[in-house]
Amino acid sequence: MHPLLKKSLLRFGFLHTYAILVAWIFTVIERRDEPAFERMEKSLRKLRFDMNLNYNLTDDDFDNFVNRAAAAVIEGDELDWTLLNSFTFALVAFTTIGVFMEKWDYVESLYASFATFTTIGFGDYVPCEALLRDKEGGLERILSENMHPLLGKALLRVVLFHGFGLLVAWVFTLIESHEESRQLKMKRLFRELRAEIPLKYKVNMSDIDFESFLRKASAGVTAGEELDWTFMNSCAYVFAAFTTIGYGHITPKTSLGRGVTINACLLGIPITMLAFKTLGELCATFFRFLVIKTETILFRRVELKHLKKKTFFVACVLLVVLMILASVSTIFLEHWTFMEGLYAWFTTFTTIGFGDYVLFRSYSIKLARGDISTTSLLLKGLVFVVPYAVGLSLMSCILTCLVDSVDQIRHFRDRCWSCCPSLIFDSGNVCRYDVSRSDTSDGRDREENEPGEM
Repeated sequence: MHPLLKKSLLRFGFLHTYAILVAWIFTVIERRDEPAFERMEKSLRKLRFDMNLNYNLTDDDFDNFVNRAAAAVIEGDELDWTLLNSFTFALVAFTTIGVFMEKWDYVESLYASFATFTTIGFGDYVPCEALLRDKEGGLERILSENMHPLLGKALLRVVLFHGFGLLVAWVFTLIESHEESRQLKMKRLFRELRAEIPLKYKVNMSDIDFESFLRKASAGVTAGEELDWTFMNSCAYVFAAFTTIGYGHITPKTSLGRGVTINACLLGIPITMLAFKTLGELCATFFRFLVIKTETILFRRVELKHLKKKTFFVACVLLVVLMILASVSTIFLEHWTFMEGLYAWFTTFTTIGFGDYVLFRSYSIKLARGDISTTSLLLKGLVFVVPYAVGLSLMSCILTCLVDSVDQIRHFRDRCWSCCPSLIFDSGNVCRYDVSRSDTSDGRDREENEPGEM
């Protein structure tokens, strides 16, 4: 057996064994006696009984009333696309944290910090979220001459990072912002619903009763959208944590569960990184072998050039094809649009994991409601697990190819950067090249032939 294949099987076997053990622990800790769907039904039945008793509402009027009340509350909980919130979105996308969704205790604070620093970003605890909701009120050469080279490089890259982040945030603000803020829209929906009560429903409800009904209706509907801590959902949570995707569609509610998350990820994340690193190296070796065989047998070339670039290209093409095919599958399985599916798979493969589109979540809810069987859920789950694992492996392969080509990338950067000081600091002058010198340097930097074997 190939050494990389043997190492991959060993690490993935240990990873899955460890993940299943942790998932079983979460199932024991977080699982509640009453399923989420039954809790929702119980809350709404009690609320319907109170409304019929006090205001004589019909079932249709009650259902319509509850849905509109819950929609208004959810609308108010969302963030507006201001420049600050757009910049936050851009930063968490670039850092693959993906938190969107303070009086915290110690475990909650530790849990939030750990989820942020490891770029898991479940989104159930978001630092400064309350502040975000309160909307009322030669450059490198010059730096290196006056400070440590690493400090100058760090400052330059941080400035470029934040500058690009602000630019992307401004674009999102233009695209996603609305004239009416979320809070104003929520208040407007409440006023419209409040005005319709005596006219449409023939109910004389006080303001206190109205606010109480809104809270209960929203709590009841939200409870039905939560996932129960079954063993299968626990496995989904564990693998989302270990891969640092961190969708946030299911999160621990107990301090013990948050503490177990921290301790389990301290070992689970390194194991996952090693497992996918080995698998990425195996994929890179296999693609390199295919490139060599294709050129020597099909094209009958004796001299092989740019093998690293061609291996990288093959991995990128396969990843794009996989994303397109997986996105098409979500049209039929999840009833999403192609762009929604592409967005969901991209945020998964890049481990951003915002959590607004979570693959396979709808089937977990259907299983809890009894709409589908466990066997059907497992069969459909295979459709998601295969591209899920292959996509992460291809991403690891691409990163492996980039690491192997870091010297070539550095040479290319130095050649490009040699022109920048003249363009930036020599006013009125243009970057001038000595043709003969450029040809000589190009010859030195040209990638050497790299024949290899599988």
